[in-house]
Amino acid sequence: MTEIGTKVTAILEAKDGVVRSFGDGVYAGDFPLPPEAGGFNLGQDNPRIDLDNGKTVWGCESWWGPTEKVRDQFPKDWVWETVDIDAHRKANTSISGGGTPSV
Repeated sequence: MTEIGTKVTAILEAKDGVVRSFGDGVYAGDFPLPPEAGGFNLGQDNPRIDLDNGKTVWGCESWWGPTEKVRDQFPKDWVWETVDIDAHRKANTSISGGGTPSV
């Protein structure tokens, strides 16, 4: 289990040599979801990732885990692309892939 305060990376998807990431941040603990959160949830509290850019991503909206472990999962030549969570929420009614930490 990831400890509160752990540096984490939240990913939307990774394919064809590109990792689309919401960015790095800190695991803040599990909390009730706000109405704007996307992804799949059955009403339980959800992991909150407080991104370095000041925004929040929820566990059900991303694949996430400790930064070093997440980044080590991908070949060094893959391109990392940053996705703005707010813009993504506006463009999508649900986010594919979400769930629990992937590493």
